[in-house]
Amino acid sequence: MKKSFYLFNPERLSRKDNMLCFLPVDEEGSELQPRYLPIETVDKLYCFGSLDGNNALCNFLDKNQVAVHLNFLSLPTALKPEFFLKQKRDLTL
Repeated sequence: MKKSFYLFNPERLSRKDNMLCFLPVDEEGSELQPRYLPIETVDKLYCFGSLDGNNALCNFLDKNQVAVHLNFLSLPTALKPEFFLKQKRDLTL
């Protein structure tokens, strides 16, 4: 069963062997113990802290139909970016 995951701390997110690798980062930028999630268990990611990723990660999430919701509280409403999956998928917000 797929679940939604909420990320509140600064993290580096990457792909490792068809799994998501969450690598927490402390205030000095030091990497802490990584955590791994099978991509088959992830439906949506809600990010409230800073997130470091790359284009390959975005393609991997899109291929597996994982929606990513980013929280930009400090930006005016008109400047908030929207992210859509390439494949059409119904999302309730």
